[in-house]
Amino acid sequence: MYILLALLCLTACSPTAGVPASTQVSISAASHPRVEAISANRADLAELERRGGFASGMGLKEAELSLEDGDGSSYVLALYKEFLYERDYGSPANEWSELRSLADALPQLGFTEPELKRALDVLTVLGYIEAGNWDLAGSLLPDAKPDEPDGMLSWLGALCRLYGQGSPEAQSRYGALQTRYRNLPSYWYHAAMNSGRIELQRDAATRCVLLSPGGPLALKARVVLARSYGLGPEDASSLLLAQETQAVVTQALESGMLSRLAELFPVLSLPDNPETLYALGALKALAADSSVLAWLKEQLAGASGRLAERLVYVNG
Repeated sequence: MYILLALLCLTACSPTAGVPASTQVSISAASHPRVEAISANRADLAELERRGGFASGMGLKEAELSLEDGDGSSYVLALYKEFLYERDYGSPANEWSELRSLADALPQLGFTEPELKRALDVLTVLGYIEAGNWDLAGSLLPDAKPDEPDGMLSWLGALCRLYGQGSPEAQSRYGALQTRYRNLPSYWYHAAMNSGRIELQRDAATRCVLLSPGGPLALKARVVLARSYGLGPEDASSLLLAQETQAVVTQALESGMLSRLAELFPVLSLPDNPETLYALGALKALAADSSVLAWLKEQLAGASGRLAERLVYVNG
């Protein structure tokens, strides 16, 4: 819904919507300074994204500029970028089916016939990417523009090669795009799924979770981490990261609500792994406080199994 509302707004603002292609040529020729200004604004927006990371609305702004520039494929890719970030961060309103409906709206936006075809072709390829058909998507993806080597086409191409080839070269090319996509959970999830080294796999999965703990990729990334520790996928939802454990401890102490520490019990119930041992060490340190120790003794009375063993250690 969010993307569709934005699309309606962009359609209404399109300077060439409904204008015949022959007329559009004269408009472009007559407004050369405006074209240069649009190109400069697009370049500035890309640089802002590289330096500070993506922020909500950047994709919509990029789509607006692409529409003014008559660049159909970049228009679709910019909206897809906005869609990806919104979805990765847990927006319940965004579904691929909504973005796919762009196919009906694109002919109304005033693109030239070649640009309209490119836009529709890119939308088709995005459908294959959404379906995980990496080889087909990679074979049909247009070439990236040389003036933007880290644009969406470059990232999507690197992503398809990452799944299709998995070679060190493909991993290196994908990693080289990190600066621009470091705020995108999908970037790190795909890196985790295709890393050749377990340390890099864990790092990528951790980054994915921490960027959006409540997002749709967080649990999948926790599964990657769990398996890397020798745990089962059923343990993933209990796997609290060290940074999350520290946040729980801080909030419990600052609020005075020691009951918040019970949020650590699921990870403490897991077999030995780095995240569990971190949580165990954090509770052990807190037990130096008499009020915390008293609360932990109360919790031990009702605990069983591995959790009880951990609490015995903490109380000892």
